[in-house]
Amino acid sequence: MAIPNSPNWAQENVNPFDYINYGIVEPQPIQGIDIQSCKIGPLVLGDSQGNIAERFWLATYESPFVFLRGSNGGYWGAKEILFQETELIKQIDLTYDQLGRVIIIYLTSNNDVKLYWFDPIMEMQVITTISTGSSVAAGFDLKQNTSDQNSDAMIAYVRNDFLYWRLQRDRWSIEYNPNITHKDLKVLSMGMTDQNRFQIVYDFSDGAPS
Repeated sequence: MAIPNSPNWAQENVNPFDYINYGIVEPQPIQGIDIQSCKIGPLVLGDSQGNIAERFWLATYESPFVFLRGSNGGYWGAKEILFQETELIKQIDLTYDQLGRVIIIYLTSNNDVKLYWFDPIMEMQVITTISTGSSVAAGFDLKQNTSDQNSDAMIAYVRNDFLYWRLQRDRWSIEYNPNITHKDLKVLSMGMTDQNRFQIVYDFSDGAPS
């Protein structure tokens, strides 16, 4: 992923590009659950076979648990518990690593930005507090070729009206600052567009998404 070294940010308010449509049917959101996020991912979690664009997965927060459901014929399958969070969760997003293991970024009521991910050194799923913030997003670039050495998972968040991001290849330890700031800045989404570019969509109080 080349964004941290050579970003190409919009210089004015522009409409974002469409994200790639992989031709997979996305089920409807589940009614009555306020905190949820849906992303296309692997057919089988933890066994991507180099492709994490085969099936939709839905992460939901149903206090105090975060659940995951896989799509099945245009409907959601049974939910399974991923983890429990003692703080209330205000926002959630998800992506996957190269092997198709789920990565959950979420924002708590104390404005903590936390990450649920598989740590290959510890060989287990862990929860890491990344920062404080006000909005979060997650994405992966080369979903149909995760074996490419340039492929990577990425998270983004806003803190004090500044946008920041981190990469899995850095074990999330390096905070990149592109100097994008505005009053009431929010990060909305991120991923590969139909222009074959990785896009971060953000918005602020007096403008359209950029």
